[in-house]
Amino acid sequence: MYTIKEFAKEKGMSEVVLRAWIARHGLSVRKIGRRIYIVEEDYLKWLETKKSSSSERNEEHSYVGSRIPAFATKMKKIY
Repeated sequence: MYTIKEFAKEKGMSEVVLRAWIARHGLSVRKIGRRIYIVEEDYLKWLETKKSSSSERNEEHSYVGSRIPAFATKMKKIY
């Protein structure tokens, strides 16, 4: 189990991004008292579900024979 600070450092990401994943994107955490921990196995499972749902969304929004709208390109860069 890692604290948010430890996990962010281990993965080379900012704590802000990690907290956003927890709050907005459903990354599982374990709370013990006031402390929040992330378990590596939970992270890997979450990551796998995000990858599979992302590929499903790409299939849904395929733009056959046309250009991808500008807003879709921007959203891809953001997420």
